[in-house]
Amino acid sequence: MLAALMEFDTVRAYITQERIPYAPWVIEQRDSDSAGITLYEDWGVKGVIVNGTDAASLWARNQYSALRETASELTQR
Repeated sequence: MLAALMEFDTVRAYITQERIPYAPWVIEQRDSDSAGITLYEDWGVKGVIVNGTDAASLWARNQYSALRETASELTQR
């Protein structure tokens, strides 16, 4: 599935050596953004939280930026 997503020019994927219990994300839409986190436990998805507020989008962007600083971009296409 990752290989299929990587075919799109607008998709970027990153990898880190750190174990993180959640993955923050933001979906940017024309009229509004949605933010959320995917929660992990024992290398599986435990749950997803979605929020459409500006505060949640800001929080998710900040969390993502902090995690991305320690990650490397996957460049295989």
